[in-house]
Amino acid sequence: MSNFLTKLASSVGIATLVVASTGASLVSAASEFLPYAELLADNGVINAQSTEAGYRLSSNVTRAELAKVVANLGGISAVSCAGTVYSDVGSGLGDLCGYVEALADAGVVSTASATFRPTANVTRAEMVKMILGALGETGSDVDAGYMDLGGLGDLAGYANRANEMGCAASA
Repeated sequence: MSNFLTKLASSVGIATLVVASTGASLVSAASEFLPYAELLADNGVINAQSTEAGYRLSSNVTRAELAKVVANLGGISAVSCAGTVYSDVGSGLGDLCGYVEALADAGVVSTASATFRPTANVTRAEMVKMILGALGETGSDVDAGYMDLGGLGDLAGYANRANEMGCAASA
């Protein structure tokens, strides 16, 4: 993976992790992440906004919204929304449907479940797997020593890989 993509993946991961855990009352704290949002916008990963408030840096990110960001980050084009991959993903999601289905087609997100839960907030572990998967990375068996990975299945391997890449802090 190129150095730029590694830094970009790290930036989006860090910004998403912090923004997703930041309350709406801490909008000013999100301001330090504006340069990361602008970097993503400059590279076509997210839409550019005319104001800092337009980025909604203190808002949570849904699984469907992150699917679009991750697809753009990984260079995965949206597909026509068929609405047949997941029972809860259809044309009502607008263009997000095509991105979710594209990630499913690319094997970035699992189709083992009949649902995707597009309006649910994304967990940190899900985010790491989606980002790294879109960048062609796989999970790692090298234990990073995180104490909270039990029961996460393959998501734990992606957290371990993020640690190896320097995208996640050491345990």
